[in-house]
This record gives sequence, C-alpha cells and structure tokens, in this order.
Amino acid sequence: MNLIRIRLSSTCGFFFSIVFFLSSFYVANCQVYPYQNYSVKDGLISSTIYSMDQDSIGYMWFATENGLSRFNGINFENNSLSQLGVTSYLSAIYASPSGDLFFGCGINGIFKFDPISFQIKQINKSNISQCNQLIIQDDFLISLHEYHNFDFLKLSDGVAFATDSIYLKKPGNKALSMKKLSDHRILLGRSDGLYEFVNGLQVKLNIQGFDNKPVYSIYEAPEGTIYLGSDGTIYKLKNLLIYDSVKVVTGEELRVRNILIDNNNALWFNVWGTKDIYMVTNNVVVNISERLTLKNASVTHMMLDKSGNIWVGMSGKGVFLFANMYLLNYSTSDDLPASNIKKIIKSENGSLLLGTNDGIAILHPTTKSISSVKNMPEMTQFVRAITAVGNNQYVIAITDIRLENPFQKMFTVANANFKIRYSHGSSLWSDSTTLWVGNWDNSISQYHLPDYKLIRKLDSVFVGLSNKLRINTIFKDKYHRFWIGSQQGFCVLNRSDEILNFDEMLNKNEITSITETTADRIVIVSNKGVTIFKNNPSLSKIKLLKNIDIENTTCVSLIDENEFLVGTKNGLYLVKADSNIVLTIHDGILSDCINDIQYEASQKKAYIATTEGLMELDLEKLKSTLIANYKIDDLIVTTADTLFHPGSEIIFSYKQNSFAIKFHTFNYSNPIKVNYQYRLDEGIGFQRLQEKFNLLHWNRDP
Repeated sequence: MNLIRIRLSSTCGFFFSIVFFLSSFYVANCQVYPYQNYSVKDGLISSTIYSMDQDSIGYMWFATENGLSRFNGINFENNSLSQLGVTSYLSAIYASPSGDLFFGCGINGIFKFDPISFQIKQINKSNISQCNQLIIQDDFLISLHEYHNFDFLKLSDGVAFATDSIYLKKPGNKALSMKKLSDHRILLGRSDGLYEFVNGLQVKLNIQGFDNKPVYSIYEAPEGTIYLGSDGTIYKLKNLLIYDSVKVVTGEELRVRNILIDNNNALWFNVWGTKDIYMVTNNVVVNISERLTLKNASVTHMMLDKSGNIWVGMSGKGVFLFANMYLLNYSTSDDLPASNIKKIIKSENGSLLLGTNDGIAILHPTTKSISSVKNMPEMTQFVRAITAVGNNQYVIAITDIRLENPFQKMFTVANANFKIRYSHGSSLWSDSTTLWVGNWDNSISQYHLPDYKLIRKLDSVFVGLSNKLRINTIFKDKYHRFWIGSQQGFCVLNRSDEILNFDEMLNKNEITSITETTADRIVIVSNKGVTIFKNNPSLSKIKLLKNIDIENTTCVSLIDENEFLVGTKNGLYLVKADSNIVLTIHDGILSDCINDIQYEASQKKAYIATTEGLMELDLEKLKSTLIANYKIDDLIVTTADTLFHPGSEIIFSYKQNSFAIKFHTFNYSNPIKVNYQYRLDEGIGFQRLQEKFNLLHWNRDP
C-alpha cells in the first residue's frame, strides 16, 4: 500500500493535509456469499426490477416492468399495472415510515399507495419527468430522472415548489444521484460534482481534491463517512474533505453506482449498464457477477435491508438476495478443478490444500484465490488423503490404480512453494521418519522417510474380515499406539504390534476419522455419530466419555472441549453442551454433504469441504445470528369488511362473532425455519401452525 500525502498551505499559515491511500488490489472470482435468485417462476410479477425498498413492517417491495410485488420471504403478492391504474412500468419506489408507499412511473407520474386499503392517489398535479428515484422529507418530494433532471414537488398539493435551474441553464449538467443523510440533509449528485439541497436551492459543495467530477452514487456509512462513486473511482468524504480514494474499475464503462457497505465492512458497487457487481474486502476485489454466471442482464438497483441482507435488482433476471453472511462459498470455477472436495490440510505457508475428486487445488491465504494443480492429467486423481512429510513436502493418496512407482516422482508447485508426491491408497499418516498408507485390501504399508523405501506390509489388519475392506483412517496417539479405522469398526495396534479390539459398539460402523485432542481425548467419527474416549497409557483403562448421536456423520472439528462442528451427509451441525444446531442448504451452505472440516482457532473460522465446493464459516457471526430474537412484525385483523393493523388492545362488539388474524415475522435468510405457535386465552397450551404465512379464523355462536 502506497501512501501519498499532499500538504497545502494558505497565506495565514493554516495547514491541512489530504491523504490518499492507493491500494494494490488482488482480483478474485471465487468467493461469494450464499444467494437466492427470485424471478417470475417464483411468483415475482416481472423479472425486470427497476427499484426496491423495505417498508417499516419488514416487507420487501419491488417496482417492476409489469407492476408492483410485495415479498415476505416465501410468497409474492402482486399488483399489475392495470390494478394500479397506470399504463407504464414502475421505475421507482419509496416506503415511508408511516406505512404508505410511493411509486414513480415511466410516463404516468408519482403515486401514493396504501398497502392495507389498496387506495391509490396521484401526487403530481403538473407534468414531471420520468421518476427513477424518490426522496420524501416533510412536505416535499424530490424525484430524480437519472441522466436528466430533478423535479421538486409539495406532497400537500402536488405542485412544483422549485425548478431544476441548473439543468435548464445547462442541459449537459445532468442529475445523476441523490441521498438523504441520517441528519436529514439531502445531497444531490450531478455531472459536475456534489450539491446540497437547501431551501429549494441546489448549493454546490466545494470539495477539496474532488474538482468537478461526476457523482453517480452517494452512500452514507453508519459512522458518517460519505462514499461518492465517480468514473472508475470511489471517494471517501468527511467534513467536505476527500481523505481516501481508490480506483476500483477500468475499461470502457466506468460509472460506479449503487455503493453500499455490508455488515462485514465489505464494499459493494456495480457499473452502470453492465451485469458487473463487485465486492471489495481485505484488498480483494471479487466480481460477484462471474460467480452468478450472468449474461445479457444489467444491474438496476442494489440495497441493504434492515437485517443486513443485500438485494440486487436485475433487468431480465429478477432479484438476487445475498444473505447468511457468516458464510463465503467457493463453488466450482475455472480454478477449482472439481466441486467435490474430499480433504483439507493447512500447509506451512498458510495455504490450504484441497483434495478434490479430480486433482489438487490451493486456496491462497492472502488473495483468497484458488489455483489448481494436476500433475498427471492423463489420470483421474480422486484424492482420498493428504499428509505432510516435512520441509514443505506432501503426499497425496489417489484412487487411480494406473499410478506406477508411487512416490518416485516429486512435483514442485511454484506459486505455493511446496512439493508433492503421489501414492495409491485410501488413507495416510506420517511423522518425520515413517509414512503409513492404508489400502483397499485390509492392509497397511509402512515406508521409511525420506527415501520412501517399503519397510513392511501388514496384511489382514482386521482379523476375520474381508480382504476387500478399506482402511479409512490411521492415527498414532501420544502413547505410540496406532488407531486404525475401517469400513467395519476400528482396532488398536500397540507397540508390540498386537492388534486389539476393545470396544464392540463401533465394530459394525464405518469409521471415517480418528483424532486426538490436547486434553488426551480420542475422537472417533463413525457413520452413527461421534464417540469420545479418555485416553490412558493402559488400554484397559480407556474410558468412554461421550457419544454424539448424529446419523450419517462424516467428519468433526473441535472448537473447544465442549463444542464441536460436525459434518454429516445431511448438513453441518454446531454441537454445544446438549444442543444441536443444524445448517442445511436453506441456510446458505453449498451442499448438505460435508466431507471435511479445517478449523482455524486464531481466526475463529472453519473451512468446510463439501460435494459442491468449499465454504468459509465465520463462527462468531454464525453464533450471533443463532441468538437473534424474532418478533411478530406484521399483524392484521379482519372483521366483516374491515381490515386493519391493531393497537395493543382490540375490543369487539358482542355482535361481531367472527374475525381473522393474519400475522408474520420476517427472516429472509431462511424463512422456512420460522415456525409459529399460538394460544387462545380460553384454551390450554400452544398449538403449532403448519403454514409458514399464517391466517387464523375464529368463529363463535352469538
């Protein structure tokens, strides 16, 4: 990072400085938050979205080509153009704190819409330009016709109280953007810089270091920093001083729009007229659109909702929702050779080696980019295991039996600064002097390091079982015993080469991994769950401590002595004390089938290998979402022909013998997880409702 300081002085001796940080960005196309795409097939009235907003209750509203859509996370409720009484598309939308909705059209003007009564009223009494964005404050309304002009109206009478005199004098000085700040000031972006709207006038702001650059986007961060999107560059502004800027995009189209900062402090923006959506985090620029494989579409609007979810409206592709931001997903790309990742191991330089079903991939720690390594392209390199053998060298066990002369050839991975050898095997274990290779024929081969000479082969490791039994895992404990897991249980090989079976309960289960913790515990993962033993120098004194009964378990990682991440074929479990919390594809994980977990305690992050790619899980952010409190956000009571939002108490006449209560809470990240229960005062206990969006009917005799 280069730091340039420009020191300016005035005649009176007052000094001030402008600081520009010119960062070197890494470009990556691999990681993206989990997302959902909603379009006409999901109930949206049109797949061309022009504007979005969230009302005070929690509903998302979409202004589209064909009308208005309201979304609660599961269902869309639509109003067509004819139902709204307009003839052109809806181009802008604004949800007021009072609950009223305002929308602008391509040619019909601006309308006020009551979502409860469905009453519609036109606001403008005089002709106005096309409305692309709305701001309302007190009794005035500002309408932006993007790349054209501003219109200024009074809400009370719909009459213009000011004109866009700048545009009238110089039509080339176009209106580009506007933003109402938290202190209620209104900023306007034009072709020649930034203005403030004061008493009906547009006042040019003299910003040192900004000159007369166009302002295509304005965003206010929670701490008060103003972000300005211009031609290829984003500027950071405080107290009318540019203190930081960064070139974020190059090429023919440079107009930076829809800037926002997500809850992870990542910067988002898009480029006008293109499909390109960018996220900048930790000096890494990610082209989100490349991950979405978007074609022939353009971004129209981006926004952050009250829960921190990001919504992106598209022309022709509907709306994309980015939620569950405790996850970053690395799905199949040109750099990831195959989506099915079987093993993860951390290298000495901090890179992650990813064993896939067709080669090795490397996740680089700084750039978060992925590169692939396939040294023998003629072979299918289904990776079963990876182990470190010292000095930045690794052995990779693959399934292809065509591999001749295992270990003999060493391959150098230049951009990762380590070397790898290949072996045919189903499992691996090594230390500085010995390499053990588990095989598919109920045997284990032992090799000397560093020359890889065969020391011996142990046949029929599991006595009395098939010679087609696969050895899945090998582990040496602190007492120099080898714990060996197979498709039918596990055994222990002691220092005298005696094979001992001391626990019958796991002998019919498939064992996928065996590890040892710092607390002298042996953790065994089987298809029936996780079993934890207290280790002991005497095998007869090893004690069973705990069973975690979860079906189809594949892997486990210990967060601490009483907290675990458990991977299964049915999702990812966070196990703490006696509670299990499961994450599935509905929570944003790439796949319900988890193959391996690498936990980084210093970062409190876990890297999770799945059948559909790699996931990066921020455990602290996940836990904060799990303790979120939900409340009923929307409650509507219908009696006779009256529909209303109730206050704290509702009193019915004795003649009102029936009513309906409709209620809902909003959880856009995983709405199907919300279950409802209700209780009437005259009843006992709670009743569970099966429907996700609920309607209770109550009838009684007069």
